[in-house]
Amino acid sequence: MRKLLHIALLVLLVAACGPRKIPRDDMERIMADMLIQDQQIKQDRKLQKQADTSLVYEGIFEQYGYDTDDFIYSVEYYLEDPSRMEKIMGNVAARMEKEAKQAGVEAEQ
Repeated sequence: MRKLLHIALLVLLVAACGPRKIPRDDMERIMADMLIQDQQIKQDRKLQKQADTSLVYEGIFEQYGYDTDDFIYSVEYYLEDPSRMEKIMGNVAARMEKEAKQAGVEAEQ
């Protein structure tokens, strides 16, 4: 009986573990990495033919400890308040500009 109770609790715990909301800072980093990956694919014809974007992005999600379900859930969450998503996208754009400037300075040296 005790073993059955443990199994039931384990099943409930696993079932309760649905997608997680990705914190805003991680979401911004993930989205910036996704944009960078998109640019790399666009610049390489060989990669364009081979790339399955969902597989490319899955690696990015895993790098931060998340999966595709977490990302989709989080996008839906942030889109519930468009101003929240607008702020995230503004921060992503600022992050990308900063990285582009840093890359430009490094390329000149």
